[in-house]
Amino acid sequence: MRTLARKTGTGALVALLIAVCATVAGATPAFTGVGGLEGMRYVPQPPGNVYEPTEAVAVDFDAPVDVASFTAALSIEPETASRASVQSYGKRVVVQFRKTPGTTYHVHVAAGVRAVDGSASTAPIDIVVRTASPSVPAPIRATPGEPYRYGVLAHPYPASLGGPNADRIIGLLADAGVRFVRIDYAGDQIEHVAGKYDFSIEDRIADKLAAHGITELPIVLQYSAPPWATGGAKYPAIWSNPALYSTFAATVAAHVKERYPKIARVELFNEPNLDGWWTNPADPAYASNDGSAAAAYLHGAYAAIKAVTPSLTVVAPALAAGGKEVDPRTFFEHLYASGCRRGACWDVLSVHNYRWENPTFLEPAGAANRFDIYKAILAIAAAHGDAGTHVMLTEWGYSTDASADGIDPQTQALYVALGLNLMLADPLVDGIVYVNMYNPSPDFWGQTALVSSDFTPKPAYDVYRTFARDR
Repeated sequence: MRTLARKTGTGALVALLIAVCATVAGATPAFTGVGGLEGMRYVPQPPGNVYEPTEAVAVDFDAPVDVASFTAALSIEPETASRASVQSYGKRVVVQFRKTPGTTYHVHVAAGVRAVDGSASTAPIDIVVRTASPSVPAPIRATPGEPYRYGVLAHPYPASLGGPNADRIIGLLADAGVRFVRIDYAGDQIEHVAGKYDFSIEDRIADKLAAHGITELPIVLQYSAPPWATGGAKYPAIWSNPALYSTFAATVAAHVKERYPKIARVELFNEPNLDGWWTNPADPAYASNDGSAAAAYLHGAYAAIKAVTPSLTVVAPALAAGGKEVDPRTFFEHLYASGCRRGACWDVLSVHNYRWENPTFLEPAGAANRFDIYKAILAIAAAHGDAGTHVMLTEWGYSTDASADGIDPQTQALYVALGLNLMLADPLVDGIVYVNMYNPSPDFWGQTALVSSDFTPKPAYDVYRTFARDR
C-alpha cells in the first residue's frame, strides 16, 4: 500500500477505497479505471491506496466525455464543494473536492454521462473516500539569531495594522513568534505632495511592532504612487519614471534605518510581473511589463538606497507565480538582459511561491505555479554569474475557503508545517512570509489567514507558533 508517510513522512492522511458498481462492456463512454493526480502528476491508485488531501480523483473513460454531463451526474455525500475538469483529450475527468479529515465521502456518478459524440454511459460509478487525521511534523531545526526567518504580510490600512484592531493583531503576531512584518510603504499615503513626507501611520505601526520585538521588511511599492507622480493616473499606476521612484525609495530607506535600526532589509516592488501591477500611462518609455522597463527602476532605486544607507540589504523583485502574469522566469531573464544583477539591482531575491496543493508535490519543470519556483529563479541567477544568491519567499499560504480549491484547517496546518520545513532545509532561503495572520474578508484570500475573522486561532496558527518560537 502506498502511504503518505513514504512520500512526506507525515503519516497517512487520506485513505481512499474505490468501489465501482458496474461497467457495461461495449457501452460508450465506458469507465476504465480510477487514479489520482498529485498536482499535475498522475498516480495509479489500486483500491485501498492512500490519497493526499489535495490529490484529485481521476476517473478514466474509453471515450472523450462531456464534462457538463459528468458534473450533472456527480454527487458527493456528505455534501462538499467540488469541481470537475477533463484531461487526456477528454477521456479523463478530474474531480477535486474539499475533504475534512475523519470523514467518509460517497462519490456517486450516475449513469447517463455523455460522450462528446452524444452517446451515454449506462452504468453508475461509486467511489468511497475515507479520511484520517493528519500527523504534523515538527521543525527540522531551530533558527536562533535570524530576524528575517519567519514573517507575515500585513498592511498599514484600516482592515489591518492601520485600523482599530491593530493592537489585537500585533498581540497575535507576538504570541505566534513572528519576527518581521512585510508591510507596504506606499507613496499615495506617505508623499501626498512632492518632496513632503508623512510617515506618521507607518511610524505608529513600526513603534508598536518594535515594542514587541518585531522588525519590518518595508515594501517600496511601484504602484500606489501619488497622482502627482503618475501624470494624474489612479491606482495601480506606477511612479512615472525611475528617478521619482528612486527618490522615494531612498527616503523610505533613510527614514526607517535612522528611526528603527533593527530594520535591516527593504524590499523593492510587489509582483511587478502580475497583470495590472505594472502600468505607466504617463511615459510609454517605461510602460513595458516584461521586465525590461522594471530594470531601470531597480537600478535607480538600488543605487539611491545604497548611497544613503549602504548597510541595508535590498530585497527584490517580488516575482509572482500562479496568477495572470508574465512568467516570472521570463521577467527575470529580461531583468538580466537589461543589466540587472546582484549588487546592481538587489542583494537578495524575492519570490512569491503560491501553490494551493501539498508543497511537496513534484510539478513539471514548465509549471510556474509551484512551491519551488524560486529554484528556477536561482538557476537563472547562477547562469548569469550570480551563483549562491539568497532568496526570501515573501508571499505564500493556504486558504481554508469552503470552495473546491480551499482546504480543511487541519490540512492547512499540515501544509504550513511541510512548507516551513522545506524552507528550513534550503540554505539559500533566508525566510518565508505567510500571507495573512488576520483578514476579516470572507473571500478565498481572506481565508488564508491563520486566525478566523473573530480572532480564533486555526490549527495552522499553533503550527506557525511552534516553528517561529523554536529559537
